[in-house]
Amino acid sequence: FAAIWLITGQSLSQFMNQVAKAIAPADIAVGMLKALFFGMAISVVSLQRGFTVEKRVSAIPANASSAAMESMLFCLILNIFISAIFYL
Repeated sequence: FAAIWLITGQSLSQFMNQVAKAIAPADIAVGMLKALFFGMAISVVSLQRGFTVEKRVSAIPANASSAAMESMLFCLILNIFISAIFYL
């Protein structure tokens, strides 16, 4: 809002009215669906990496890093897939 206010001088109520007009119920549903699937993907990847880590202290950071990168990849793929289903 601050950037819009500085550029256009638009009030908060005008800004919120424009946001309300732009957001459809499908957008909210898609956001909630993505959050659910992202949470499941991150949980599954983290648990799988955590349960398969070797019994060495030096293996933990490597697996944690791998889990983070793999989770980001899965979230990106899920984001593209869910968006394609709803918006194309």
